[in-house]
Amino acid sequence: MSSSSFYDIRLEAVAEDGTRRSVYQKVLDGLALPWRDETYQEVRYNEAMTVELVRTSTAAPLRGLLCNEVIFELQVGRKRLRLPENYWFLHELGDSTFIIEEMAPGQTVFRPIFEVNLRIVPSPQALHQYKVMLEDLVQVHAGLARDVVSRTVVRRSTFAGDAVRELQPEPMIGQLREGYQVLREALATISQHPGSALQTVTHPASYRSGDRPAAAALYGLLRSPGTVMAADGTPVRLGKAVLRRPLMSTDLEEHRHISVRLRALARLAETVATHCDQTAALLRHERGRWGSSARDDRTSVFQTTYVPRIELLDRLAGEARDLSAQFRMLRSKYPFLRDARPPHGVLAPTPLFMSRVGYREAYSVLRRSAAISGLLVNSDSIKLHYRSLASMFEYWCFVKTINWLRERYGAPEPRDSFSVVGGIYRPTLEPGQFFEFRVDDTHALRVTYEPSILPWRQARSEGQRYGATLTANPLRPDIFVEFLHGDLVVAAMVMDAKATSRFTMQKIREMSDYARQIFEIPSGRQPVRRVFVLHRDPDVDYLSNLPPRRPTQLPATVEVIGAAACVPEKVNTVPPHIGRLLRSFIRCCLAWSPEPGTSAGTTAALRSELDAAGSDDRERSMPQLETFWDSTVSLPEDPTAGLL
Repeated sequence: MSSSSFYDIRLEAVAEDGTRRSVYQKVLDGLALPWRDETYQEVRYNEAMTVELVRTSTAAPLRGLLCNEVIFELQVGRKRLRLPENYWFLHELGDSTFIIEEMAPGQTVFRPIFEVNLRIVPSPQALHQYKVMLEDLVQVHAGLARDVVSRTVVRRSTFAGDAVRELQPEPMIGQLREGYQVLREALATISQHPGSALQTVTHPASYRSGDRPAAAALYGLLRSPGTVMAADGTPVRLGKAVLRRPLMSTDLEEHRHISVRLRALARLAETVATHCDQTAALLRHERGRWGSSARDDRTSVFQTTYVPRIELLDRLAGEARDLSAQFRMLRSKYPFLRDARPPHGVLAPTPLFMSRVGYREAYSVLRRSAAISGLLVNSDSIKLHYRSLASMFEYWCFVKTINWLRERYGAPEPRDSFSVVGGIYRPTLEPGQFFEFRVDDTHALRVTYEPSILPWRQARSEGQRYGATLTANPLRPDIFVEFLHGDLVVAAMVMDAKATSRFTMQKIREMSDYARQIFEIPSGRQPVRRVFVLHRDPDVDYLSNLPPRRPTQLPATVEVIGAAACVPEKVNTVPPHIGRLLRSFIRCCLAWSPEPGTSAGTTAALRSELDAAGSDDRERSMPQLETFWDSTVSLPEDPTAGLL
C-alpha cells in the first residue's frame, strides 16, 4: 500500500440453500478516499446479506448506512467488524445505496468515504403490493384534489369542471396531437363557409332611410350637435346617435367555444412541457449521487438508468411546446376564431354543431378534450419520493385512513394543504401534514402523518401542544389520530406502520411507549389511549391486550395495545382493520366526550350507528384476542398509571 491507512470492504450474500457469493469487495488506500463505484451490484430479496470491514487506522469512528438507515457503527479503536446475516432487502425494491461514513478527528459530522450502488430484485409479492399502493395513492389524492377543486370558485375559469386525472405525459401528448390533427382539418373545412347569423349591433351612426330608431335614439338624434332645425322646428339635417342595426356576423357561440378550447389546449400542452422539464431536473440532481462519468470502461449508473428517462422527458417537452404553438397558431389563423368573444353558456350540442360538416368533427374534439383539461395529479412525485416499500407502506396506511374518513364524513375541512402549480396538483408527502374531518356539529377528527413530538423542554420553549418524556430524541409516530371536542383533545390513537410480512411480538416491544411518553404541555394530561402496529402479515389478523370477555363500554383510563394486518391486495379498497380501529376509537371517544347540549340527539344517533356497524367486529376477533391475552401483554396493575 502507498500509505499506512487502508480499508478492506466486503459485501456477501447468502442464498436460501446456504450458498455464499461475493456481491462486492474492495481494498482502498486512504489516499483514494472518498470512493464511489458507479456500477450496479445486483442483490435479491431472498438473500441474507452480511458486511465485513477491516481497517488499519482506528482514529475515527465509522458508520454504515443502507437505504438511509444506519446498520452499524464502528467506534474508535476497533479495527474489524462483521455483521450477522440479515434479510435487509426482503421488503425493498428499486435502487439502494450502501454508504460508509467517517467522522474525522476534531469534526462533529460524518462524511461519506465509500459508496456502492445496489440494484434490488424484489419479491413478486412486494412488487404487486408496491403497484397496488402506488395506484391507491394516486386515486386517493385525485379524490382529495377533487374535493378542493369543487370547493373553489377559481375552478370555473381554471379547470374543466371536476375532471381530475393522473398526469401521464406520453399518452396525453398523443391525445393532444390527435386532437390537433382533427381540429386542423375541421377548421379548414369550416373556413370555406363559416357559419354566420344576422345580429343586431349598436353603434353611433347617422340616420338613414329605413332606420327605425327607438324613442330614446330619436330624442338623441334631435339633441345631436349635428342636427339642423328649420324655423318652424322641422329637422333639415339629422346628426348622429346610438342606433341599432342588423349585421351579418360570425361571432357565434360555436365559434366562441372553439376559440376558448384552443387556448385551453395550448395552455395544457405548455403545462405538460413544464412538468417534463421539472421531472427531468429532479432526475439530473441524481448525477451527483451516482456520478456522471465512466471509470475503467464501466458504464455509469446515472447513464444507464437516468439518462434515457431524461432524454425521453426532454423529447416530450419539445413535442408539447410545439403542440402549444400549433394550437395558438390555429386559433390566430382564422378571423372567426381570432375575433370571437368568450362564450355565454356551457358547451352543448347545438344544431350547427350537429348538422354541418366540420362542426361535427370539431365538437367531438371539444367533448374529448374536456376530459383531459381538468386538474392533473402528478404521480411522479410519489414515485420519486418513495422507492422503499417500507416508506411507501407507512404513507399508504395514512392515506387509506384518510380515505376511510373521507368516504364516511365527506371532504376534510378546507385549508392550504393542496398546492396547484401550473394546473398540476403535486401531492404533499412531507411529515406533519394533517387532515381534519367533522364527525358531527361538535366533534372533529384530526389525522396527522408522522408528527414530530419534541422532548418536552424543547416543545415547551417552542410553544407546541405535545411534548415527549423519557427521551432525548423526538417521537415520530406514523399516524397520529386526535378526537376533538371543540378545542379539547378527548383522546388520541397512534398507528405505527411496519412493512414486515412476518409479524412477531418483538415489533410491539420495539415500539415507543407512546401512551406514557406523550403528554399535553398545558394540562399535563396523557391523551394517547390506543397504540396499534399495522403490518402486512395476513397470518396475524388482529391482536389486542383486551380480555375476550370485556365490558362493552371501556373506561377512559384503559390503554389498548395491539396489532392489525393491513395487506395491500386490491386497488381502491380500505383494509378492514383500519375501519374497525377508527370506528371503535370514535365510539369510545363519543362516550368519553362531555355531552354537548345542542347536539345530544346527533351524538346519540352516531353512537347507535357505530355500534350497529361494529357489532360483528368483536366476535370476529375473539380467538386472536384470547391467544394474545394468555401469552403476551396485559393491562397495567394500576389502570390510572400515566394519568394525572
